[in-house]
Amino acid sequence: MMDNKFKAFVIVAIVVLFVGMAAGGFYLVPKILGSIDPTKEGQAVYNPKDIQIFQLTESITTNLTSEEDSNKNHVIKVTVGFGINKKSKDFKNISKQFQEKEMLVRDEIIQSLRDQSYENMTRSDAQSKLAETIQSRISTLLLTQAIEEIYFGEFFVQ
Repeated sequence: MMDNKFKAFVIVAIVVLFVGMAAGGFYLVPKILGSIDPTKEGQAVYNPKDIQIFQLTESITTNLTSEEDSNKNHVIKVTVGFGINKKSKDFKNISKQFQEKEMLVRDEIIQSLRDQSYENMTRSDAQSKLAETIQSRISTLLLTQAIEEIYFGEFFVQ
């Protein structure tokens, strides 16, 4: 008799515990996430006035592969600019490196472009995805986190 009452008590206690956890979760999660402003989500955390733009001197044109038809030739032509945060501790160093290593920067961009397919570059999110790739590769090349944005002055895919 005692065992049945104890089992019932344990089951009821577990159910009450789970209901309490679920209710607490439904209450606390919106409170915690509510402190994050959804309008700022995905936006830059820097002041646009603190950005200096470095642009490559010439546009870049290279071939693209095609996933659907290997007999067709496709090209992409881009003009790339880099938004560098002037408040970054390595801003002066990066400014100098962009001038000294422009050929290496161009090569990294060309490699990033050649890794893309024609089909990927004609998608609506192509520029943003390519910008992320270029930003990552150039940040690694120059050993910096000062690159805040990648800008395309020209973005032509054929």
